[in-house]
Amino acid sequence: KDALVGVARTKLCDDPMHFRVLISVWRHLSGPSAEGLPPRIGSHWERIGFQGVDPATDLRGVGMLGLLHLLLLAERAPTQLHAGMAAS
Repeated sequence: KDALVGVARTKLCDDPMHFRVLISVWRHLSGPSAEGLPPRIGSHWERIGFQGVDPATDLRGVGMLGLLHLLLLAERAPTQLHAGMAAS
């Protein structure tokens, strides 16, 4: 329990590991046409469902735990994830 709370309290920042997880989510959600590595902040994040230009803002309540959940969903249930994104 304490480990999960710790991950949830870990805010997304410019840490290289955080960026790698974020880029993995980007690659899953942006599709095969995505090229290169996007910067951590920019309007491209809105195209894949984030509310603003900085994903850290959307993840402020769940920290890295929310990002890891999103990555897990993208890897294990991509059809359901894309259906949810299309419905929102």
